[in-house]
Amino acid sequence: MILHLAEKLATDERKSFVYDNILFHFLQKNEVVYLSICDTNAGRRRPFIFLELLENEWTSTSQGASSSSKGRKGLDLNAFIAQFNETPDTFTDLKTSLSSVQSILTTNIEKVLDRNERIDTLLSKTETLTNNSFAFKKRATGLKHKLVFENIAGWTAVSLGVAGVLGLGYLYLGGL
Repeated sequence: MILHLAEKLATDERKSFVYDNILFHFLQKNEVVYLSICDTNAGRRRPFIFLELLENEWTSTSQGASSSSKGRKGLDLNAFIAQFNETPDTFTDLKTSLSSVQSILTTNIEKVLDRNERIDTLLSKTETLTNNSFAFKKRATGLKHKLVFENIAGWTAVSLGVAGVLGLGYLYLGGL
C-alpha cells in the first residue's frame, strides 16, 4: 500500500494520506521518498518539519558519497528521531501561550462588561435618587411655606382675638 501511494507522488512533492486514524506523510525530493507515519493527533505541520529536517540531514551525510559508502550509513535514525522529539515545538508552545492569553483576555473583557453593567446600574440609581431628592425638596419647601402661613394665620387670629378681648374689656371698663 505504501509503495502504491509513493508511486503517485510527483517529484519534489509533499502529500498526506489518511487511513483509519493513521496519517501517512510523504516527502519526495531528488528521487528519494521520505515517509512519516503518525496518528491523526500529530497533525500535518510537525511531521513535515521532521521530514524536511530528515531530508536535510540525509542529504548532508550522504553528500559526495556513493550509495554503498559510509556516508549514507552515517545517519543514526534513532538518535535523529530522539533529538527531534526532545526539541520543543515552539509553534505549539506559542499556540498554547496564545490560547492562555486569549482566555485571560476573554475573562478580562467579561469582567469589564460586568463592571460596565454595574456602573450603568449605579448611574441609573443615582439619577433616580437625584430626581427623588429634588421632588422631596420641592414638597418639603411647599410644606414649609404652608406651615409658616398657617402659623402666621394662627398668630394673627390669636393676636386679633387678644386685641378684640382687650378692646372689649377697655370699652366695657372704660365706657362705664
